[in-house]
Amino acid sequence: MEDPGWSNIAKNAAWGLVPGLALRRAQRTRGIEALRAVFVGFVFAVLLFGVVLAFLPLKRADPGWSATGALAAVGIVGVACLCAVVVLHRKPLDHDSVGSLAQSYRKTFFLKIAFSESVALVAFVLSFLAASHLVYPLGLAFTLVGFGIVAPGRRDVRRRREQLRGTDLDLLVALRDVPPPARGGWPRRNEA
Repeated sequence: MEDPGWSNIAKNAAWGLVPGLALRRAQRTRGIEALRAVFVGFVFAVLLFGVVLAFLPLKRADPGWSATGALAAVGIVGVACLCAVVVLHRKPLDHDSVGSLAQSYRKTFFLKIAFSESVALVAFVLSFLAASHLVYPLGLAFTLVGFGIVAPGRRDVRRRREQLRGTDLDLLVALRDVPPPARGGWPRRNEA
């Protein structure tokens, strides 16, 4: 199977700004395209946090936080989270079956997203505690570096496919054919 690329994602990215509609559109897609749509949504979210924060007046700092302390805390969290992302990124996928391959890729994808985005979220909160607009851009920088590693691009798919050489499994086919688990881990109606 050939990688469909990012063209459909870029074409539909604006729909991500319409609450509810983006979720319905994403549910209609499967495979790598759905993961790419989710990825674009996370990137937009952290950028929009920065836009909102830029227009908020930050007047009162919490007595326990200074801008320097908040920047140091974001730096420490950022380095730790990027290390976790790199470790997860290098971890080989479980390829015992088509289902385990798809679930393994999705699981590591969302774990890497969580570690990457958590730096921006910590920086967002510390911006308010330290009453400093300088804190969030540092957290955003760490997050965007993490997202650069996480991105389910052609290079990542090609690298993962190389890891599967010698097996009869294809990552793109597995992601397309094996649906993600239902919300909350409960089986879907037709799976029960």
